[in-house]
Amino acid sequence: MSLPMMISGAAAPQALRKLCAVAQINSNQWSIGVRGFGDRLARSVLVLMDGRAVYSPLFAGTYWELQNYPLEDIDRIEVIRGPGGTLWGANAYNGVINIITKSSKDTQGGLLSAGGGTEERGFSTLRYGGKLGSNATYRAYGEYFDRGPGYQAQGDHFDSWQMGQSGFRTDWDLNPHDSLTMQGDLYKGQTGEQITNATYAFPFQQTLAQNADVFGANLLGRWKREMSTTSDLSLQWYYDRTNRTDLNFAELRDTLDLDFQYRLGWLWNQELTWGAEYRFTSSRLDSVPTIVFDPDIRNDHLATFFLQNQVPLVVDKLKLTFGAKVEHDDFSGWEEEPSGRLAWTPTQKQTVWTAVSRAVATPSQVDQDLTATEPVIRGLPLFIRQVGNKDFETETLTAYEGGYRIQPTESLLWDADVFYNRYNHLLTGQTGTAFPELSPTPAHFVLPVVVSNQMSGETHGLELSSTWQALSWWRWRANYSLLLIHLSVDPDSTDIDAPAMTSGSSPRHQASVQFSMDLPYHFEWDPTIRYTDVLTSEGIPPYWEMDVRLGWHPVPSLELALVGQNLLQDHHPENPSSNPTTPMVEIQRGFYGKATWKWGI
Repeated sequence: MSLPMMISGAAAPQALRKLCAVAQINSNQWSIGVRGFGDRLARSVLVLMDGRAVYSPLFAGTYWELQNYPLEDIDRIEVIRGPGGTLWGANAYNGVINIITKSSKDTQGGLLSAGGGTEERGFSTLRYGGKLGSNATYRAYGEYFDRGPGYQAQGDHFDSWQMGQSGFRTDWDLNPHDSLTMQGDLYKGQTGEQITNATYAFPFQQTLAQNADVFGANLLGRWKREMSTTSDLSLQWYYDRTNRTDLNFAELRDTLDLDFQYRLGWLWNQELTWGAEYRFTSSRLDSVPTIVFDPDIRNDHLATFFLQNQVPLVVDKLKLTFGAKVEHDDFSGWEEEPSGRLAWTPTQKQTVWTAVSRAVATPSQVDQDLTATEPVIRGLPLFIRQVGNKDFETETLTAYEGGYRIQPTESLLWDADVFYNRYNHLLTGQTGTAFPELSPTPAHFVLPVVVSNQMSGETHGLELSSTWQALSWWRWRANYSLLLIHLSVDPDSTDIDAPAMTSGSSPRHQASVQFSMDLPYHFEWDPTIRYTDVLTSEGIPPYWEMDVRLGWHPVPSLELALVGQNLLQDHHPENPSSNPTTPMVEIQRGFYGKATWKWGI
């Protein structure tokens, strides 16, 4: 889906559809995966905003509903499909998503955009950029959106979403060699949710539907020095605060990170890059009686060092890149993530490459510290209890990849990738023997399920993409992916459903075609058609969908747009909630209009 079709509240996940497996769970939640293992928090993908990790060590993933930014200020979204552990570290497992914003130099003047419609009930953004003397620029912005709930057969309509956010960025050219960037954001909002909590009193469960309150702020600084065309260094630091109150738990988290990188050109045109990082995170958790974190207050440390070397074996033809990252964290201890990549460029318009790498996904607080009790049947004193495992191990991946890129003409580009991934120590739940529990009263039965690492297996697949400038006014992009997953549990594992549940949560086939057309009289027409295969373990049938944007520039400074989303069906399911007690929400057909005015540029 093209970036201009999205508003800020859903821009990041929606824009990833052509690069990842993206399924909308409800109005404010998405499931995102790269090469499989998709889920709401994208546990297998590391997500960054301008190099700031938005990964949460609580659930080992990303709250996508908190990653909002004015779409007009996003420069690009980089998606690395495949492991990126050597450069980015743990949890860059199946892929990396890095959302990069524009320099304030490129966002001078004012911008005002506003609109609304059926699902997007209202949204607005105000941004202004200017100069600070002769060597510095700035911008500041504020935005707000209100999104309506999805379709729910029982008419509960619990998942509406409202959020406001503001922020700034400044960029200084201190001298010809040094630059400094400072930026920060502040947000506050509400996300609708519905859950069923266990209670030890009859009827042993309680359904709650109301808004979760979310608040957060971040501040980032980055200094960069360029010593020559082949040598530079950078120092980045950031602070991030998350304050989230859901219906069954609350999280307050502070994170401080310091990262240093140095790139050096040396013997025989080699390029050596090395760096180190330190991260400190402090969390405090509060929850209902049937959810217990032990400990509920944690202070965790992460320290890493990496080195990567790029060697031109044959000048302008054959290049070898190899390196490794070593890190230590309080969840799993020491981890090593080596990689090697060989790229052959027989002509300027062709590249063949192959790579092998190791990546890890470290345990989270939920894996090690959580004990969660859930009801089984309303009115019966029978509960399932997930029990965290302090000995839960790191999940590991060894990846083998290869690809071919060719540009046969100036207007046509083809890209093909293949991969084979081998996984070990994947997450399972080991069912124990049910036992009676007398306290808290009244007496009840508990079936324990202990978190463990007793699944392994492999995935392999194919990814094809093409971009074609068919005519000066007509461009199209096409993408297709094939994913095959084969998993199995250890002989002594009791979690016999885990392989089917995990493999069946990702589509085998995905495809999309996007057209961008510049029409007469300053009109633009951008239709996108996409196909997603069945999710066997989730009970989601295959579906086709189409989104269309019609834009018009009556004058260069003003854009008017009409957007239709999910036009082929009144409503359809894409992914169930990660909470089994939450009812299925279906994604509805929607329309909205948007006006954008720029001035002073």
